[in-house]
Amino acid sequence: ITGKITVETTAGSVLSAGNFILIGAPAVNSFSPASGTTGVEVAIAGTNFVNVNEVKFNNTTVLAADYTIVSATQIKAKVPAGAASGKISVSTPAGTGSSANNFIVFPPPTITSLSPSIGPVGRVVSVAGTNFDGATKVFFGTTEAVFDVKSATSIEATVPVGAVTGKLKVITPGGEATSAADFIVKEAPTITSFTPLSGNVGAVITINGSNFDAGGVVVKFGTGTATEVTVVNATQITAKVPATATTGKITVETAAGSVLSATNFTLIGIPTVTTFTPASGGVGLEVTITGTNFITVSAVKFN
Repeated sequence: ITGKITVETTAGSVLSAGNFILIGAPAVNSFSPASGTTGVEVAIAGTNFVNVNEVKFNNTTVLAADYTIVSATQIKAKVPAGAASGKISVSTPAGTGSSANNFIVFPPPTITSLSPSIGPVGRVVSVAGTNFDGATKVFFGTTEAVFDVKSATSIEATVPVGAVTGKLKVITPGGEATSAADFIVKEAPTITSFTPLSGNVGAVITINGSNFDAGGVVVKFGTGTATEVTVVNATQITAKVPATATTGKITVETAAGSVLSATNFTLIGIPTVTTFTPASGGVGLEVTITGTNFITVSAVKFN
């Protein structure tokens, strides 16, 4: 224990004038902050921080250059690379002391993909990655977004008003991650007109509107999907009426969304002849022919 040093011989004994100070094993009483990532400086409070030879975060040793003995009751140490959540310990020749509580290590997040990677304001985007626990902010470019952390590997974020094309960023207590590719802010397409308003299978229809350049373009005539579509530019598409077309709205779908035409496209089917009258007659006689789809008739033949 702390006290005088006594020396005894056969001739007698003597006490030292001053006390010998016994330095006990170190003790870790607290630390601040309670969590962090690699490189964060942590203030460790305790006792007997004398001749410290090792500081560890859950058995991961702090390099000598990364901790400072402020006093016998305080150490400042940086969280070492590879550390995991666990006790903080301090060792001296007199022993080792460990914290009662765990220091929580937040590894830095990563972003692996965005789905979809294009869309309008209000679109919900699934962000896949790692270490999203405790995420505090998500940005589309420089605009902060509303988000929901689904798991450590998944976040759903809504494209905010004012967002422009740019990187997506996730901020967590462990740091920040930025997407490799841009999220493209693109509004859904619009249809202003189409010509002609009717046609048969194989007819080429010109569709006018906006935002046709978002990629992944699909055109439907009623319930039939066109197999031949050409994006002329952001404001015009041409599409050939497919054999599966029906009378109805024209739909244009892109990666940014979809739109229906305000009016119907009328499918002109193959004409049929059901009856004619009279059944016989000479040259110049007028014959009444009844049937279906007698639209844009280009020829009538007798044999």
